Amino acid sequence: MATTDLTTNLKALAASWKHLDALMSGKANIGVQLGQDISGALQELINQASALKSGIDTAVSAHSGTQKSEAQMTGEVLQFKTAKGSIYFVQPNGQTLRDKAYRPEHGVAEQGVQPLSERTVYVTQEGLRLLGEFQRQMIHTKRVVFFDQQRMGIQLLSGDQKGKVRSVTPYSTTPEVGLTPVELWNDGNRVHFGNTIVEVTTAADAGRKLSQDGESRSASMRNVLSTCESRLMHEASMHGSPALSSTGNPVTKGPR
Repeated sequence: MATTDLTTNLKALAASWKHLDALMSGKANIGVQLGQDISGALQELINQASALKSGIDTAVSAHSGTQKSEAQMTGEVLQFKTAKGSIYFVQPNGQTLRDKAYRPEHGVAEQGVQPLSERTVYVTQEGLRLLGEFQRQMIHTKRVVFFDQQRMGIQLLSGDQKGKVRSVTPYSTTPEVGLTPVELWNDGNRVHFGNTIVEVTTAADAGRKLSQDGESRSASMRNVLSTCESRLMHEASMHGSPALSSTGNPVTKGPR
């Protein structure tokens, strides 16, 4: 179900509901056809929301025999948040786009979306301490290098120890709570050390939230439909004509 379809239906419903309010306030005479149109729009909206929820549930539910690629997709991290409020959006290739939160010590000018990293990895607090050497002033130029699939370090680019790699630490390519993001550019010559990750959002997390939102919206629309039908029944009785429900049947009062 396309999001634009639901948005269009919502706009149509809002217009119809505004018209109904005008009718109820005595500015016009209510008609059965209008009542049927409004109830129909409400029912269609419920159907739209239910279909959206069903589609989301199907996409993120864990089923027996689910292919590994699908399981990996639902477990894939879409974004994460760090201790000082910045949000990192994780790209399919592992690069990150940081939306920097406002910090008084940096000012308004530095907040907002930062350049897309060329590579991002994640280290423990001990790894961050070791790599902190990169930020210290030294007489030697240096860069961050990766010399196997599990370790990284700082390589000296000048001086009598040129080429030496030190401050070696393991790294991960998966963001997890407790780790710190390290963004790199220009073959490791430019580095940004983030803050500790405090929250991660996976595709499955996002899907569950959308599913819950869809379920809540559907329940809310059913309540609106019930209220609308009650008001239509009351107004129709005032004008001596039967009101129709969303199913096209007359709305009748239950036994007293």
